[in-house]
Amino acid sequence: MLRALIVLVLSTPVTAQPTQWAKPYVAGARLLVQEAGERLPRPLAVGRELEVEAGSELILHLEPLDQWGRSFPADLATFLVADSRSCATLVTIAPISSTSFSLKATASRGRCNLRLVAAGNLNLEWNLPVTVTSLAKGGYSRREAEFIVTRLYRALLAREPDPEGFRSAVAEVQRNRLGSLLEGMLHSPEFKEKWQGHTPVSFLEQVYQGLLGRSPDSEGVRRYLREVERGRLKGVVAEILRSAEFEQLMLHQTRTAP
Repeated sequence: MLRALIVLVLSTPVTAQPTQWAKPYVAGARLLVQEAGERLPRPLAVGRELEVEAGSELILHLEPLDQWGRSFPADLATFLVADSRSCATLVTIAPISSTSFSLKATASRGRCNLRLVAAGNLNLEWNLPVTVTSLAKGGYSRREAEFIVTRLYRALLAREPDPEGFRSAVAEVQRNRLGSLLEGMLHSPEFKEKWQGHTPVSFLEQVYQGLLGRSPDSEGVRRYLREVERGRLKGVVAEILRSAEFEQLMLHQTRTAP
């Protein structure tokens, strides 16, 4: 599971600090976005988007600040996500405590906005833009690379990978050299022999079955068949590999299976 630690300071203008704590109220907050493996916080400027990789899970922790920028007692503060409807298909939010939430990204990609509210006092609100990015952006884990290689062998060579080819291909994917792997497979003697005399329609059917486990729908035929006829095979396969549907299949197989 991916993890990171980000600090976002949400605040109102700071006034002169008095000598005593007098009627403090929540006037700002620091937002900590926690993933395992990060030891130090990374600042995120106010208004910047929070990038979350598809399928990853984070913990949002809001550290309340008073009107003078000092830490406000956490047990006296309550935060909530007031309206997450715009993010409903991208992330799920669940409270952990009065100042923290778990956030889990779905396999879909896109942008939305979370509205964070400090309840009571001034009922302050902050907008937090969220972007759910492709798994490919952060690189693939070994299990994900193995899933990709297995599906590519089924799609392009219509067989399961042999042990030697499998190890080499998995290493290529983990080195972020998926493009080179595709080039090698598409120009291999085995691929040329396999597809000699076959139609573009049969090739597209095999790619869909191998990568997605289904036949191409009308949208897939409209989108990709002409590209296959023009010989742009690498682009077609790469685009399907980056699709939300393929990544959802990969997440289900690699992050839910024992």
